[in-house]
Amino acid sequence: MTKGEINKVKEVKVSVVVPVYGTEKYLRKCLDSILNQTLKQLEVIVVDDGSPDDSPVIIDEYVVKDSRVIPIHKKNAGVSAARNDGIAKASGKYVFLCDSDDWMEISALEKMVELAEKTDADVVVADHYSHRDGKRFYSKAFDGSNGFVTDKEADIDMIQGACLLYGKLTVQSKLCTTISNLGAPWQHLYRKSIIEEKKLKYNTGLRGIADDISFNLQYYQYVTKAAYYAEPIYNYCLLSGSLTKSYKPNLLEIYSNVFSNLSNLIRDNSRKMNLSPMYVARSVIYLDRMMEYYFVNSQNPNKKIAKKEYLKFVKGTPYSDYVCKAECSGFVQKRIRLSVFLLKHRMYSAYWLLKDKGYFVF
Repeated sequence: MTKGEINKVKEVKVSVVVPVYGTEKYLRKCLDSILNQTLKQLEVIVVDDGSPDDSPVIIDEYVVKDSRVIPIHKKNAGVSAARNDGIAKASGKYVFLCDSDDWMEISALEKMVELAEKTDADVVVADHYSHRDGKRFYSKAFDGSNGFVTDKEADIDMIQGACLLYGKLTVQSKLCTTISNLGAPWQHLYRKSIIEEKKLKYNTGLRGIADDISFNLQYYQYVTKAAYYAEPIYNYCLLSGSLTKSYKPNLLEIYSNVFSNLSNLIRDNSRKMNLSPMYVARSVIYLDRMMEYYFVNSQNPNKKIAKKEYLKFVKGTPYSDYVCKAECSGFVQKRIRLSVFLLKHRMYSAYWLLKDKGYFVF
């Protein structure tokens, strides 16, 4: 961006926060997609979270190219801390969080800000593309809808619930027929003043697992009007290399902390929405990951002890409290429905056997 163009930018409409760790291969594409947005009134706060590759060099390269790029170089503290640091530095009216291995559609921010300004919405939700193994998939947030603006409590409750959901859930609503997972930060355009006034932060104690869900659940407690832009604005790249199946010895402790955090948020939620059905779907997928990376993992040196740990976990609080009350019919994915059915009816050995044979939700 030239100096003349920069002078025309009177105010920052959007602060785009990009946490970076080890993504030198994708970072340039990400930053180019932001800086080439049709909306020019933006700043890009790039947080180098102690990246071990050449990402810091690339960041500094872009600082020289474009004065809208604001760098933060820090010791590694995790993605949650990086997002918090970036948001704290933001000066825009709105905040958008972009992962450094993804990229944005060229008019994404213009369309979202335009809708937010026109409707005075506290949050704008949009569709996205998912990329995996060279294929692109259109992920629609609300099936049966061409976009909406709502200030009805029941509607906002439903959207908040979708932040906790995994997969799709059939709903009875005038807005849509099914809702999809809205837990990711890049599915939302946030109003900075709400984050600031309510002192909302990412929970660094969750170690990057469900910290985005936790943040969204809290944010939506203060939303009075929400808007949906029914077009894809973002490209989410699911990297094959990121799906490691290695044994993680501390995973039980991590997910126990996650379940405890989410349960507390649901208990203390100020909205009227019953979040239990969404929590069930999320709980099932988290248990699925625990099975794959810990309980039945071939590298686990103590699978006999692991089965006892598994039984204690699924029978205990808070896990069993939600799953045993679940209804299976609303979940679109068959594998989720089967998992819920087995857990709901306490068929724990059958569930273990399925997972030991490699039958995972995704």
